[in-house]
Amino acid sequence: SKKRKLDFDTTHTNGASGSWLDASASPAVSIQDVGFQMPQRKKLKLEWLGFSSSAPNTGGIRAVGNSGDVEFGLSWQDVDQMFCLPVPEKAKPSWNFVVMPVSSSNREPILWNTPEPSKKDIEAGTATIQPQTTIDSINQQLAGMNPPKRVHLPDYEEFCGQDNKSYKKGEKRAWVRAWRGTKDGYLFFLPQGILFAFKKPLLFIPLENIESISYTSVVQITFNLVVSFVVLGNEDPEEVEFGMIDQNDHTPIDAYVQKHSLQDTSMAAERRAKRLNINPPEGKGTENGDSTENAQGAADDGADDETELQRAERLLQDAEDDEEEDYDPDAEGDSDDSEGSEGSEGEDAHGGGSDIEEVDSEDAEDDDED
Repeated sequence: SKKRKLDFDTTHTNGASGSWLDASASPAVSIQDVGFQMPQRKKLKLEWLGFSSSAPNTGGIRAVGNSGDVEFGLSWQDVDQMFCLPVPEKAKPSWNFVVMPVSSSNREPILWNTPEPSKKDIEAGTATIQPQTTIDSINQQLAGMNPPKRVHLPDYEEFCGQDNKSYKKGEKRAWVRAWRGTKDGYLFFLPQGILFAFKKPLLFIPLENIESISYTSVVQITFNLVVSFVVLGNEDPEEVEFGMIDQNDHTPIDAYVQKHSLQDTSMAAERRAKRLNINPPEGKGTENGDSTENAQGAADDGADDETELQRAERLLQDAEDDEEEDYDPDAEGDSDDSEGSEGSEGEDAHGGGSDIEEVDSEDAEDDDED
């Protein structure tokens, strides 16, 4: 199978610093058999060490193998964002914890899964790990940092996907299905920014880094979302496109865009579709003397206030209206009558020939009798 080239050290600890690397350091919390998905996909022991404001490089989060060696980890000061997000479209509820490192740390994101314990497990006391317990314990460590950090949960007042047949009925969604290139995943619209998860590579775009949003490749069922954002140290903005988003998700996405005053550049000049046949034959203009090109340009100028989605819907409606206008029910009847007439004439000609043959045959018998 094809192996992905890693941008980071395969040991996940080379070049790292911090007390979390010391396997002999006693952890504040230790949880056995946690299912990690990134940067390694295996069950390991999850530990975190306490943070001390007097020594900023102390403490952190790490994964420890059966041998007692530290497999990978991250110091608290290198944590940029932490999220606890519901795993979409699962029969049994579970949560993914996502730790996004600061870019300067040159570390990979960490992702592990925590199942939602059943009421029966909680009552019986057999739930060894619970999402909320994990959140509270980690927040206790992050609270002492400057500035304070915390684990973020989805805010359904910020973004909540609408119920439709494409998704599980009644499921609250802070996410939509989307594709990034050839990889399918989920786009989470969070108060802190937009996160594409849960496959490598994870991508988090903070709201303050987003320059503009645009809707492209709009068709009747799906559309694409293009996010233009700035990266620290780069002058020119970068773009990432998320494709095959369900049209039913446009309304909550657009509400999110408007709420955060993200610039909609769907109708920017560089995104407009190129017009063909812009040089019509001379004299083939419109009734008021304008050329077809000028008339088209005027129509485009009048549509500047439309988003790409609204424009596509309008053009689709115009096409349907044109089809209705061109439809002539009498033409279909005339065609049937004409076919019927031709058929009748053919039958008459053929039938007439048969009658003549029968008459001739009778005349021949009479002649014989005579």
